[in-house]
Amino acid sequence: MLPGDKLGVIEEYEPGEGAAALEGVVRSLSVGEPIFDVKRHVVSVSKARPIKSIPRPGDSVIGPVESLQSSIANLLIRYVNDRENRSSFTAMLSLRPKGPPRGRQRKTTVCRPGDWLRATVASDKNSILQLSLDGPNDGVIHATCSNCGGPVDGDNNRIRCRLCGALDERKLAPDFGLV
Repeated sequence: MLPGDKLGVIEEYEPGEGAAALEGVVRSLSVGEPIFDVKRHVVSVSKARPIKSIPRPGDSVIGPVESLQSSIANLLIRYVNDRENRSSFTAMLSLRPKGPPRGRQRKTTVCRPGDWLRATVASDKNSILQLSLDGPNDGVIHATCSNCGGPVDGDNNRIRCRLCGALDERKLAPDFGLV
């Protein structure tokens, strides 16, 4: 249904939400599906769902880590700029250290599968969303123990399991455990 489409005549139905009577004809005022209430003799138009927002460079995104490889983590985006996003966008987070290699660098664990991350969209070149953890609020916001799956407490980029006591490293966000 498009704005201006005929829904009926005033003798059949009164205009409800998203509809109006113009010269005896009930017409749609918005894009959507018509809803006919036969008992009350009212016709309304349900608004169409808005177009899904596509994350753009600079946007903050939140979601779970779906898979992890040696140098890449794949994130399923659930929130864009703190608004729920029901679309199925997947983004890549590079886990390689930035800058030129400096001797033997110790490999740190940024995240694990199942962790929830907040990251910034760095690029959407070639329709591939590439993420960065360079923002001041970026990092892991929720995690579980990689040993037993229990709840964890985190501080200074280290998490400790409340059940088994295992220690692990993560790149924790400032509000880890509070979100």
